[in-house]
Amino acid sequence: MSPLTVQQPQPTVTTVPSFQITDTSHLAVLRKLCSFLSHHSLVTTLPPLPTRYPQFLGSDEAAKRAAALPEFISAGVVLVSQGVTVMSDVVLQEGKMLVSPIPGLREEKVFQQLVRNELVEETGDGRKSPKYQRLEVKEDLEIDLLVVGSMVVDEMGRRIGKKRERVGMEFVLGGHSLKKVVVVTLVHDCQVVEGVPETMFSAQDVAVDIIVTPTKVIRIKNRMPKPDKILWSIVTKNMMENIPLLESIRKKDKDAGMKVELAVRSVERIRNREFGDRSRVREVEMGCKVKLQSLPKELKYSELKNVLREKVEPGFKVGVLKFGMAIAFFKETNSMIIEKLQELTIGDEKVEIEVMEFVKKEEKIVADEDTTIRKKLVMKSKFKFENIGNAQSDDLKEALNKRSVHFGFLKIFKNSGEAIVSFQEEATEVFKKLEGLAIGDNAVVVVELELGEKKEKSPKPPKETSQIRSPRLSQKEIKLKEMKSKFKFRNLGNIKVSALKGILRESKVDPGFIVVFKKFEIAIVMFKENSADIIRKLEGLKVAEKKVEYEEIELEYKKRTRSRNVSVSDKRARTIDRSLKNTLSQKSSDQGLSAIFIGSLPRNVTEDEIKEAVGKKDANAAHIELFSRKGF
Repeated sequence: MSPLTVQQPQPTVTTVPSFQITDTSHLAVLRKLCSFLSHHSLVTTLPPLPTRYPQFLGSDEAAKRAAALPEFISAGVVLVSQGVTVMSDVVLQEGKMLVSPIPGLREEKVFQQLVRNELVEETGDGRKSPKYQRLEVKEDLEIDLLVVGSMVVDEMGRRIGKKRERVGMEFVLGGHSLKKVVVVTLVHDCQVVEGVPETMFSAQDVAVDIIVTPTKVIRIKNRMPKPDKILWSIVTKNMMENIPLLESIRKKDKDAGMKVELAVRSVERIRNREFGDRSRVREVEMGCKVKLQSLPKELKYSELKNVLREKVEPGFKVGVLKFGMAIAFFKETNSMIIEKLQELTIGDEKVEIEVMEFVKKEEKIVADEDTTIRKKLVMKSKFKFENIGNAQSDDLKEALNKRSVHFGFLKIFKNSGEAIVSFQEEATEVFKKLEGLAIGDNAVVVVELELGEKKEKSPKPPKETSQIRSPRLSQKEIKLKEMKSKFKFRNLGNIKVSALKGILRESKVDPGFIVVFKKFEIAIVMFKENSADIIRKLEGLKVAEKKVEYEEIELEYKKRTRSRNVSVSDKRARTIDRSLKNTLSQKSSDQGLSAIFIGSLPRNVTEDEIKEAVGKKDANAAHIELFSRKGF
């Protein structure tokens, strides 16, 4: 069968964007490339990811150019790596033998033959049968051409593959089958970079001999050597368990005197003397804590992380993101982060950066068996702190950290303004470091206690019943007292309270407002701002394209009371003058009438309608009185 006819593309004036490697991290380069391809619309269907090769624009033209290569025309067996599916159909169309690596290398063989499945039908569950049938190949099979995918490649033949790719291992395990093979890669023009850093190209990686793009063919003048042995320092324990062929090769290399130590885990491995010869892994530690301000209020966690990935090292953590502010932890030091983020802009706003104090927690050690072991601390002294006022535990911890003491147990007694703390240092050293300790305006008195001595509980003064209050209720009353204005909203429709809060935040209302009522398209909201500021911010407020009506109402603060249980004797002792407090029921009874209460009436019902309805039941309504809902 004749090779595919390649039509030379017409010259265009479109400028091909060029991708540049500016990071030292392999994963960071892959992420930036994926963002670059998406930003310039250089991919076809699936969005690019670091774990798969991009389906770039012009891949069909690149496949046609590859089919016109003399090396491809003379080849009888072509090995196509996973992720370069555009070449699989071309190989079969030209009548050549198509070979592919066994997925995951989970069998005793490395390669398999693929032939087109002529009967592609849907199964009972709606799925289609495989496009290719998989057949076994002979052990002495010789492969003439290898087509691999690449994320980026340079003109020296060095390439960077996708995350967790195994092309190099497939090449070595293939052995004699790939001795005379020519390696070709298909990429977009922008994926050809000036130079791949040597740190990102190891002895296990496969260098390419020919680069094919939609517009040109690049032949490597000085071809680089191909890998011929396993680089055990990048082989993990998990790979050894999943790839059966590795065990026998490792044994041969070990007998030959080669180093066969496997790779450590992704975090730093240490040996601790106190745990003998058992290996431990320390969790990755953060280097600084930073507050990011002037962020867009609608910014999401994922969007902020994508922006930071382009600036800092991987492994950072975004702790808080709300109200246009975020707190993040980074591996780098304060000075490095300020240098990297000083020109950071999101949207049209420049991000303000503020370095915060970062208190490192007690070191945590993780065992290989994925069990957490915490080193037991030995306390050598114990102290009582007096006159700490209303200080919280965080305030006391911060004060102790500044004095460079190592404490363990810490307990604050709020009612007495005292605290009990145990230390790893001796008592004399603690006295020396805590000399002149003060929290706020209070000079703290430090008294040594014996280890194991418990603080005597001071008798609590009896509280009157009226003074017993719920902490939650007290906090709510304090919050209500901070409110300065109160508004009633109408024409809200069926909007939920959460959606109403989101609309008010978009109107730049200060945080802390309270929605005290929401029902029947009406809401009552209390704000911390004055009424004039609220009216200005809510001008033109709409919900679902409907203009919202709102009016200021009187700001009242009613103290909530709790009912008391009254004994039977108290009830009998209390006599009420009925002549002074005649209810409607009492008046009706005095006139020989009976009274009933009718609930769940329509909102706009009138007295005449009720009288008519009652008359239909053969009853005479002498008096009707309507009671509206409170607050309307």
